[in-house]
Amino acid sequence: MWSYHYYNDSFIWPFGSFFNILFWFIIIFGIIYLAANITSKSKPKDLKEPQKPDEAMDILRKRYASGEINQEEFNQKKKDLAG
Repeated sequence: MWSYHYYNDSFIWPFGSFFNILFWFIIIFGIIYLAANITSKSKPKDLKEPQKPDEAMDILRKRYASGEINQEEFNQKKKDLAG
C-alpha cells in the first residue's frame, strides 16, 4: 500500500507546489485587475480623457454653424484652441 509520506514526496509534490503558486498568482492578479477597473470606472467624465483639439474644433464649428456663438466668439475660441 502507498503511505501518505510516499505519495506526498513522489510525483505530485513538485507539480503541486507549481500549481499552488500559479493558483495564488491568478487569484491575486484577478483582485488587482478588478480593483483597477472599479476605480477607473468611478472617475468623473471630466477627469478621464481631455478632448482632442480636432474634436474641440468640430464642436466649435457646429456651435458657430447653428448660431450659438457669433463670429467674434468663434475666432477667439479658435485662437485659444490653437495656442
